Amino acid sequence: MKHLDWNLLSSFLAVANMGSLSKAAAYLGSTQPTIGRHIEQLELQLDVRLFDRTQQGYKITELGLQLAEQVRNMNKIANNIALTAAGKTQQVAGNVRITASEMIAINHLPQAIAIIRKQHPDINFEIIANNQSDNLLEREADIAIRMYRPVQDDLITRKVNDLELGIFVARSYPKFNQAMALNPNHMEAIFKLDLIGQDRQNLIINGFKQAGIKHNGKDINRDNFAIKSDSHEVVWKSLLNGLGISFQTLKACENHPSLVRILPEIKLDSLPIWLVAHKEVKTSRRIRLVYDAFCDYFAKI
Repeated sequence: MKHLDWNLLSSFLAVANMGSLSKAAAYLGSTQPTIGRHIEQLELQLDVRLFDRTQQGYKITELGLQLAEQVRNMNKIANNIALTAAGKTQQVAGNVRITASEMIAINHLPQAIAIIRKQHPDINFEIIANNQSDNLLEREADIAIRMYRPVQDDLITRKVNDLELGIFVARSYPKFNQAMALNPNHMEAIFKLDLIGQDRQNLIINGFKQAGIKHNGKDINRDNFAIKSDSHEVVWKSLLNGLGISFQTLKACENHPSLVRILPEIKLDSLPIWLVAHKEVKTSRRIRLVYDAFCDYFAKI
């Protein structure tokens, strides 16, 4: 048997994980016909049937399941080899891929990166600004900035700060006077105003639950928010334009005279900042330099 082409195995694993050629093609940045040819070539080379073709998509066979597990192990080994090699790179130049929440990416990463590039202009940055958990173990990023502590093995984590949260309203909000008159002992009144919250994420809803705040005797849900978005920029602009009341970090609001903190008596959970890197990558001088610089920056904000 000829040596197996890794491209064929990669396409096979993508289809096995996603159940369709189109989704696998989108994930790999390829085309559906190409992925289909890869599957046919692999089946022909192995002389086995890996998928049953159905109207609902590609249904993996029992033998395909067994082979998929072996390919996953191969993929993990290949990733570990790449991580180890990257860790041995000692140049203070090249790319560093950062994943961070939209809030951190917008409000803090440009300042932190500017400090680093003043001393090391040959380090380039790729920034993934989203609220998803990109996988460091599969090299989707070199460094992650998280609002929670990851629990995966083989990761180096450091908590660098806690950002204090508050409740804010813009002076241009039509019900500004009512917002300023809110009483922490009668929080039900806040639901007569316009709350700005998250769409699919539950951070704010969980905060209400932990504080024991209910509306009409019921737990808070997404229907209690007048404006909903999981985009930090959308929420931030909604607050600045006077659309309602929003939960923000004190640091983000301190230089905006148009914003006023309300209900300061209510103590909200702080927002932790964790710096995360794969243990192999952190032995790279370039990655280690950026990681340590981020730790210094975020510890001071």
